[in-house]
Parts: sequence; structure tokens; C-alpha cells
Amino acid sequence: MSENKLTITAICGSLREGSFNRRVLKAMEELAPKHWEIYHADLSMIPLFNSDIESQGDPQSVAEFKENIRQADGVLIVTPEYNMGIPGVLKNALDWASRPSKSSVLIEKPFAIAGATPGGGGDNSVTSPGEADIASYECLHDAGSEGSHRQRSRQTE
Repeated sequence: MSENKLTITAICGSLREGSFNRRVLKAMEELAPKHWEIYHADLSMIPLFNSDIESQGDPQSVAEFKENIRQADGVLIVTPEYNMGIPGVLKNALDWASRPSKSSVLIEKPFAIAGATPGGGGDNSVTSPGEADIASYECLHDAGSEGSHRQRSRQTE
């Protein structure tokens, strides 16, 4: 394995400090190879998407979020499942990142999705192929496809 630096933008789909997903993300960071540099994206300051705001230029929090993704070699999303889908805060951030569609920072950006939940149903609707809302962002390139191994884990407590 190459020891070249790999830059990852990590996104937690939960805003709660003590969330299971924030803990999973922290554990992933601690277990990551030494040549990975992981930067955390803060979704808490990203405003609700509004094309009137967008027409005036991206707010600073959105511009920073997009730039973090643009500079990264890949994106790691660790998110809970809310009502059979991704949380609104994550959907909103990805909506901003997907614009403008022809030059989105998400185009061909490798990504991985993981999730944790205390519920018995797990995070299947978020992490299962074909079931996640994330799949609607056609510009995303699933790092788990085309010969790579896709891993799915479920943590219950």
C-alpha cells in the first residue's frame, strides 16, 4: 500500500455531540492509517438551501464546506438513519455541495458511508446500496463499486 498522504473530508450526519455516529467517526479516525489526514466538516452553520441566497453567492459556511470536499481525495459520511433516510442536515449540506450541478465538488468524488444506531433496525436504509437517499446524487462516485469491496457494519446497543 502506498504511503502517500490521503486527505479525507469527514461528515457526521448528526449534530449532537454525543451521537453514536460521532463516536464511530472518532473511532474510524483513531484506526485510520497514519498517512490519512481527516478533516471534519461542520454542518451546523450551513443555512437551509435557498436559491435566492445561492444567487447572491455561497454563504461562507457553504463555501468552506465545498472547498473541504474539493480539496479532499475522498469523503467519509457517518450518519444515523432518520425515518428511513438521511437526516435533513446532511441532505441540506449535500444539496448545497451538489450545486452548480455541472461543476459540483461531488462529481466523481469517492465516498464511503457508515452509520450507527441503537435501534434494532440498524442503518440499512442509509448504508444499503440502492436504498439510501445519497444515491440520488448521481454525481457521487461510490468508492465501494466497480471491483472495490463495500463494507457495511451495524452497531446496536
